[in-house]
Amino acid sequence: MKKSENAGAAEQNRKDNDSMLQPNSSLGKSARPLVSRILAMVLALLAASVLGGGAAADAAADRVTIAQQGSVVRIENARVSVSYDLSKGTFNATDKRSAKAVIADAHARIGDWPSNAADTRHEWKARTVRDDLGKGKTLAIRSSREGQPRLLLEITLYQEHGFAVLAGGLENTLDREIQLKEFHPLEGGEILPGVPAGGPAIIDAKTLNAPSGARETRVTTGPFRLSPNNLMLTFTDAGARRTIVAGGLTYHEFLKSVRTSPTAGSAMQAASAPSTDKGEKVFLDLRAADPVGKRVDPGHSYLPDDKFYVDFTTPNPFEALEQYGRQVRLAQKARPNPYDFPTVCSWYAGVWNTEGAQDHPEKSRYGIATTKGQVEEMDYIKSIGFLNYSRVALRLVPDNYTDNNMNGWWDDAHYQKEGFFVPPYETARKWGRAVRERGGLPGIYIQPTNYKGRGISRDFRLAFPHLMLGKSPDRMMDYTNPESQAHMRKVYANLRSGDVATIMFDYCDEMLAWDEAAPWDKAWGGEFGRGGLEDKYATASSSYRTMLRLAKDGLGPESWVHERALGNPGNDVALGISDSQRTEGDTYGIDPALIARSGLRWYKNRVVIAYDMDAKDLLAGWKHEGFQGTDQDGRRMLLTMSYVTASRLLLGNSFRDLPPQAIRDLERVVPYHTAPQSARPIDAFIAEGWPRVYDFAVDPNWHQLTLLNDTTGTLEIEVPLSGDTAGGAMGLAPDASYYFYDFWNNRFAVCVKGTDRLSQKLRPGEARMLSVHRAEPNPQFLSTNRHLMQGYVDMPVRPKWEARKMTLSGTSNVVGGESYKIVIACNLLEVVSASATGAAAKVEACPGIGGLIALSLDSQKNASVRWKVVFSRNP
Repeated sequence: MKKSENAGAAEQNRKDNDSMLQPNSSLGKSARPLVSRILAMVLALLAASVLGGGAAADAAADRVTIAQQGSVVRIENARVSVSYDLSKGTFNATDKRSAKAVIADAHARIGDWPSNAADTRHEWKARTVRDDLGKGKTLAIRSSREGQPRLLLEITLYQEHGFAVLAGGLENTLDREIQLKEFHPLEGGEILPGVPAGGPAIIDAKTLNAPSGARETRVTTGPFRLSPNNLMLTFTDAGARRTIVAGGLTYHEFLKSVRTSPTAGSAMQAASAPSTDKGEKVFLDLRAADPVGKRVDPGHSYLPDDKFYVDFTTPNPFEALEQYGRQVRLAQKARPNPYDFPTVCSWYAGVWNTEGAQDHPEKSRYGIATTKGQVEEMDYIKSIGFLNYSRVALRLVPDNYTDNNMNGWWDDAHYQKEGFFVPPYETARKWGRAVRERGGLPGIYIQPTNYKGRGISRDFRLAFPHLMLGKSPDRMMDYTNPESQAHMRKVYANLRSGDVATIMFDYCDEMLAWDEAAPWDKAWGGEFGRGGLEDKYATASSSYRTMLRLAKDGLGPESWVHERALGNPGNDVALGISDSQRTEGDTYGIDPALIARSGLRWYKNRVVIAYDMDAKDLLAGWKHEGFQGTDQDGRRMLLTMSYVTASRLLLGNSFRDLPPQAIRDLERVVPYHTAPQSARPIDAFIAEGWPRVYDFAVDPNWHQLTLLNDTTGTLEIEVPLSGDTAGGAMGLAPDASYYFYDFWNNRFAVCVKGTDRLSQKLRPGEARMLSVHRAEPNPQFLSTNRHLMQGYVDMPVRPKWEARKMTLSGTSNVVGGESYKIVIACNLLEVVSASATGAAAKVEACPGIGGLIALSLDSQKNASVRWKVVFSRNP
């Protein structure tokens, strides 16, 4: 029988290490710890003589130290110190660089059992750690009290990092099983102890929450907030900026949430509004929860791989959040496959605005909701040459709301019956391979749960009730059931026979919307949360992950799994499996709130997940009430902000409906870049309303700056070039000058000193992409006309200046039949010649701009072209 994960190993480790446990000093001393230390020293000397380098590596971990003095055991590195009081069951955390306690009197709570309860005995042991985050040590605390399980708390510090990692669990010493539904590795920790919110130290506090799905992401004023996943609190402390980032580090069996509040205690609810009482303190709580919980049998230990991250040593909020995102990527092994291609959604393109097409794919526009119509769409895309710019995915959407449909069956026969698989492509194999042969990526859509009568087909549920949750025909499929898993493997094997690459999961157990004022135990409704799982050791969260994992494993590593979980569970629980996540309900438009929802999650976007703003209509997606711009500006704004703040483009149009100018604009933003990085919303902490300034740093000397005018009139936007990035500046060098080149308007914008401010007037509804380059004492490239990122995507080898040869050279990816242009600042030198390998090269002066030239490269076919321009000094 399957037991709690890690149970056997954890129990054996406990027995093996009992002799090393250090008791609370108030309980008296024995000779055993001294003997253990002497024995450890002898063993270490023997290991050094036998293992050599291995022992040296162990010694390196001593940069993180653990030692006990009196009743306090302390783990610390060069930046952080965490001290655990064995007499109280509480701990403090100190920023060593400022010698200031940042979190005080925190305790752990596992279920209903707090570590700071009276008559609790606390023991500790140390362990060396080597994992994806680096080398370090773990302080493991075991808390025992008569009549309750032993509580487990682990605090880990790494040699090179200023953050702490926390984990919690228990040893079930009771004579009954425990269904563990929540644990708090840190609860009731006072931030800057003794300092009231808005008092002399916590000034100008702001928070940024971090929900997933379609829940609102926003910066708010004040220190109090409840957030799923993670939370950022930034403020000034004695004139210096301080930032705290806390949240989930790994997700496997529990959801995560973080709360800052004016009252310590487990029963309180979040304070979602800024405090007006200057005397209130600020307390931090970390919570892992699951509505079903984890079964832990008597005599077994459970320490889940569901960890938390706390950083209070990185002052800048952008840097602190980006560091957090990188660590989650490493710890959770979240490597989402990048969506470098656009995807055509057959439901938006052929059903949504087509009368009578819902549940009748044969009536969809161009029949695009059928396999035959998809292959014809791919034929058209290939015929117009778009594949010279990017590959394309086509999403077939068997979206059916009749009682009996294909969901649950997901086989060729039922897709045929409902009219989606039609001759001559009446099987997944024939359809998928036909799309692949034409250069496309086939994708499909499923409804894996039940939501308001939608989802798993009634006839499937009646035929196979034993595969459903609680074995009830009125519920959804139980993905922990081995028979259900076997069925899903057959489903995905059939899809894989046609090289189906992408899959969308719709209605991912939707039920409740996130409510910041709701008690913590109301974070997730829906079918998974009701229980009835075949695997009695599974949680709702692990079951949700299993549902998605079956698809990822079934379609293979070169697949893309898309998760539409808009409000529930509203958590990052699927990180490491899902490649993308939707952030809006059904829409093919765009608006400032939608842009900001993913824009304010920049540190996760492309890093641990791709954010998808749902479909975008290239004919009218910007035409919301009050829009005053031109269609060209609106379309380019839609494309620009989709690229900058999201990381996936879903098209709501058939290519057959797009005019040439719309297709040309689309060609300027594909392919999407694949680096795990997105633009910072650098005005996020100073803006009144949504951010309008996004900065993507290619390197210290090259930035891509996006300005957004979301108003009905002309808007002037100013950006400080140097200075504090938390205050809205780009953080450029004050002793340098910078060129700005405007992509969409194809013009040189300005050259500005680093001590100055950039000022730009934008048209209504315009998004302006500016390439920013530090001025050099030699010729340098400024922009290209191929791609919105102006060289970042289309130059595999960046231009290089060779002073001895007086030559600027580089490599560019040129599209056959299109003139590729590179804008170059000559910087007081004269052009002698230009040449290219595999393309015709020509140099022209940029009209009206002295000192700028355009190098044109022309090739009859797609090619990676090496080019160079030779210069001479003015006579």
